[in-house]
Amino acid sequence: MRGYLAAHDHPQDLLDGVADSPLLTAGARVDTPLLLVDLDVGVDEDVAARAAERARRTDRLLVGVRRTPGPVPEPIADLAAGLDTTLAIGADPADKWVVSVDDLDTAVAELHGVVADNVHAAMVLGQVLRLSENLPVPQAIDVESLAYSTLLGTPGFRRWLEQRGPRPLPPPSQEPVLVRRDAERLLITLNRPERRNAYGAEVRDGLVEALRLAIADDTITAIVLDGRDRRSPQAATSTSSAPPPTSPPRTSFAPAPAPAGWYRSWPTASRSGCTAAASEPESRYPHSQAGSWPCRAPCSVCRRCPWG
Repeated sequence: MRGYLAAHDHPQDLLDGVADSPLLTAGARVDTPLLLVDLDVGVDEDVAARAAERARRTDRLLVGVRRTPGPVPEPIADLAAGLDTTLAIGADPADKWVVSVDDLDTAVAELHGVVADNVHAAMVLGQVLRLSENLPVPQAIDVESLAYSTLLGTPGFRRWLEQRGPRPLPPPSQEPVLVRRDAERLLITLNRPERRNAYGAEVRDGLVEALRLAIADDTITAIVLDGRDRRSPQAATSTSSAPPPTSPPRTSFAPAPAPAGWYRSWPTASRSGCTAAASEPESRYPHSQAGSWPCRAPCSVCRRCPWG
């Protein structure tokens, strides 16, 4: 097999199996991850259609190259759409699967270099784009998440970590998530502006606590989520509003004991100080554990407490 810098293949070569040889060598190295397909050559519509079908089944990255300006001819349009992408000089903007470049040779060389330096990431990216192209957004996000987890075990990621070097842990935050009540709305603010409100462990725990409160309190009709901007402590980086999560039927609601850190994000001044213990054998309040835990949720936020 050829190395990373492959010559341009004729569409007929795809039918002849040029992309079907084993992707991994005996030493588990990726062999020829990228093949170029010449889309300037004349080819009949039947050959192009069958080549497109073979292209969609290969594990290799297939990139079309075209020097002729203008739209892709109809006979090979399906083939161009079946490749991972196509580089072309003076491409027609209507051909959404074609990337227009000024210098085809330079663009091809740069692409080969990036793939050679990041072969696993390039191969996974190609698979993600193929798999998620026609998926609903939630399933497509699942695919991306699986791909990200896969890449964490690759040599390329280890090399990136070594080049980046160790980073100091961010200082802990006393209030990574702020929660307050506005009539029937629950206002949740991510409060790590120094980290651009990155989704770390502390923010995650605080956000889960706040959303659990929305599930427990059926007087909450909407959730507003925003984030504090480090340029202006009172400004929000983003805002979205949606109905609260749907709670389980009351007849089957069985909250688990409160997890560690349940009250970590609540400001001390807003805690109710309520010392009454839950007396119902099947308490419906996630911030209470029947018969033993005093209620510790802020009374200004939760309106379901029978003692407040």
